[in-house]
Amino acid sequence: MTNAANRSNLIGQTIGQYQIVEQIGQGGMATVYKAFQPSMDRYVALKILPDHFAKDPNFVKRFEQEAKAIAALEHPHILPVYDFGRDRELSYMVMRYIQGGTLSGLMGQKLSYRQIVKYVGDVARALNYAHQKGVVHRDIKPSNVLLDKHGEVMLTDFGIAKIMEGASSTQLTATGNLIGTPAYMSPEQAQSTKVDGRSDIYSLGVVLYELLTGQPPYQAETPFAVALKHITEPLAPPRQIRPDLPDAFELIVLKAMAKEPAQRYATAGEMADALNLALREVEQEGLAGREAAPVRPAASRSANLAAEVAAPPRRSNRGWLIGAAIAAALVCAAGLGGIFLLAWGARGGEPLSFSATNSAERANNLSESNIAASEISLGPTATPSPVPTPSPVPVVEVTAPADDPAPADDPAPAEDDVLYAENFEDDKHSWFVGDTSDAYGKYKAEVDEGRYRAILVGLGYDGTTAWFEPDALDLSDFIYSAQAELQSADGKFGYGLVFRKSGQGFYLFEIDHDGFFVAQALADGQWKILIEYTETDTIYEDEPNELMVRAVGPDLDFFINGERVGSVDDATLMQGSIAFALEAYAADEEVEVEFDNVLVRQP
Repeated sequence: MTNAANRSNLIGQTIGQYQIVEQIGQGGMATVYKAFQPSMDRYVALKILPDHFAKDPNFVKRFEQEAKAIAALEHPHILPVYDFGRDRELSYMVMRYIQGGTLSGLMGQKLSYRQIVKYVGDVARALNYAHQKGVVHRDIKPSNVLLDKHGEVMLTDFGIAKIMEGASSTQLTATGNLIGTPAYMSPEQAQSTKVDGRSDIYSLGVVLYELLTGQPPYQAETPFAVALKHITEPLAPPRQIRPDLPDAFELIVLKAMAKEPAQRYATAGEMADALNLALREVEQEGLAGREAAPVRPAASRSANLAAEVAAPPRRSNRGWLIGAAIAAALVCAAGLGGIFLLAWGARGGEPLSFSATNSAERANNLSESNIAASEISLGPTATPSPVPTPSPVPVVEVTAPADDPAPADDPAPAEDDVLYAENFEDDKHSWFVGDTSDAYGKYKAEVDEGRYRAILVGLGYDGTTAWFEPDALDLSDFIYSAQAELQSADGKFGYGLVFRKSGQGFYLFEIDHDGFFVAQALADGQWKILIEYTETDTIYEDEPNELMVRAVGPDLDFFINGERVGSVDDATLMQGSIAFALEAYAADEEVEVEFDNVLVRQP
């Protein structure tokens, strides 16, 4: 089986009749290569789908069906599919090779109304043609709008989402899976209900909103929260952000992004016509060449904690699976040691799919649920605007660290005070051990020389996270500590402790590559920042860090190497289990951390 770790070995090899020259892109949905086709004396783009679906007969059948439908699309603004096939258990598509960029590269730049109408109008006309052929795109976003060297639009990745959606190997829970990108996802797609061409119209409306205002319509600390806003939160009219925006363009956005599909444009062609009419109006007013999209303002570190990291409210957008019942979509069974996988993405990222891997027994006991590690995956993330969202993630007021000594400075606890202890000196521990992978990452855990070694290789386009946990514990008041030592990292990373993990949510206490720490809570599908990312000199760079939390009722204290770094009062979660957390913040980044000396004791 060809995996992501040796995908680079494909360079120089021949797949079908195509000689692979170089890798030009990778995400959760596929790896894209530049390849040479000798018979036609031309370069092509070779998109190889994730090989973990190779033995899934449902996937193979759906791939062949959808590939034929996509290859039949012939439109000047749809990237042609030349061929498709399978070789060495690899499923691939062959498309025109385009030298240029994508629309995501223009987000936040100065564009005229005329330019915006051309780009969005060409996409709308391509969609109108595809919808007439019975093909729904399902993942309209700027990174799927290619621009050749002449600035002409080519819409790509038609049907890829549908192909992935039907693979039974991704059906890991009773809730099934979901494909899409949260920042551009229609309400009905976010609820995992049936979609038609009007879902693509909504997503194109989101793209138009962002081009006109310089920011996406919904912003939050996690992609889960973004997708939820698409379902429940009223749309802020674009003129609230750009008061000088012509009414005609605002009306198009409002109609295209109506919550109810019946209230949107009936066809993408109607939307294209409306754009042309709006352009005529601004031309009559002498505004056609005016800069319609403002440069996105630079944002401070504190205003963009969600822009750099693939984690719950972090410096990169995160994502969570949205289903018809959102809480249910996050639920996974508890009771056995395991690894919870999360793969994320953001604007311009690869589509999402549900990714929760654990034992078969765990999957058969959904009623005894813990929060599942899920994903929305979620591309190179453009920095979101610092303009506050209508419903910001709440921040709990932090109590200044007290001067009293940390629990770590107390005498060794009496045996009766120890609730749980593990030093990984033998094979009798209950923590997950093994390795697995999916479209978004490779995950491995092993016990070696008395330490628990966790390894994560992120394949998700904008990062991947994994929870590693033991058999479920039921703890209420406790002090939980563990040593964690970074072994290696390629890129940005984070690691830390999860506690009070149950079917209602969990708390996360984490340190990162830049010497910052954060404390957060997830409950009922909503993230809450307890302590914002804060720089501290208590983190050691080249030796183990002892991380510790003291939870007594609603009182939560956080310690790094024996020093209290923050305290909060939060009664959201009152009991649950523990876990380790590991994060790689971008695609192709790897992090390895060793954990040891786990101790849970009476406070």
